[in-house]
Amino acid sequence: MKNKNFLVMLLAVVIILAGFLVVNFIEIDKKDNDATTISLVGESCIEVGGVWVADFAECEGVGQEWCASIGGNFYECESACRHDPSAEICIEMCVPVCKFGEKLIGGDKDEGGCLIGAGYSWCEQKQKCLRVWEETCE
Repeated sequence: MKNKNFLVMLLAVVIILAGFLVVNFIEIDKKDNDATTISLVGESCIEVGGVWVADFAECEGVGQEWCASIGGNFYECESACRHDPSAEICIEMCVPVCKFGEKLIGGDKDEGGCLIGAGYSWCEQKQKCLRVWEETCE
């Protein structure tokens, strides 16, 4: 009877360990796939003349069309110092940036394809998405 209980407990431990290993291997494989995808995006960024910022998975200096075609989130006017909040001096310059791997704040878009949740709206006169508090639509 003791041997039977011992075998049942041993079997339970083996099943739990096997499940743990399967879950971890799936997660490792997913991370490898994500890293490979980001690496390919970085190469594509450079090929189209952009600057790949690997630490933040973003491509600077590319257009909205390319960004959308590769599945990124486009921001036409990001701060040059966006990754250094403690910068004491920062040039006022818009940097077009295509970001990858981030979750959007609401995916709703207006009739011009502008991301409403991020504060963008379509400006017919300028034929682009903009934030009215950053740039007027005249």
